[in-house]
Amino acid sequence: MKNNICILENMLTRSDIQQVRGVVNESLAKKVEPKLEKYGTNIKAIKNDIAVIKKDIKGLKKDNRSIKSLLNEIISYFERDFVGLRKRVERIEEHVRLPST
Repeated sequence: MKNNICILENMLTRSDIQQVRGVVNESLAKKVEPKLEKYGTNIKAIKNDIAVIKKDIKGLKKDNRSIKSLLNEIISYFERDFVGLRKRVERIEEHVRLPST
């Protein structure tokens, strides 16, 4: 029974807990808020950088599509040209009676 009395005498009341909570919140606010502000500005700068990078990537994707299209046109041109030349060479080989390669 003596232990129970000791515990009851040392228990905190609601107002005690609220006072402790207030002191802890004040202390945290003084220490944490300046750091949060610093990180907040860093986060804003990072978000701006990301927005710029996204814009640049869109431009690069557009350029990439243009390059692919142009490359396909060049390949098609040379394939048509090669096929035409190959046919001419085959006719010449046949006319001169050379073995085909």
